[in-house]
Amino acid sequence: MVRVILEHLPELGEHNAGQFVAGAVMMTGAIWTHAHPAAAILAAYEADPSLEFMRMDFVPALREMLELLLSGLLARRPQGSDEPVVS
Repeated sequence: MVRVILEHLPELGEHNAGQFVAGAVMMTGAIWTHAHPAAAILAAYEADPSLEFMRMDFVPALREMLELLLSGLLARRPQGSDEPVVS
């Protein structure tokens, strides 16, 4: 997957492409779980309309999180460098 990312965004650099792939895998699992809640959670949403903000559609939520991750990785990368930024 790193190779595919680098084909489209070579400026990301190998290290950050790896970070993106790892983060994408973790976020996908977390967002999938949240977007497909158990029956008890769905019942809570129905019983208490103030919880509506917690509902999540998988595709738009994942897209937004991946865009944020990618934007952050690109923004913090030193210009013209493949070296990771150490925070």
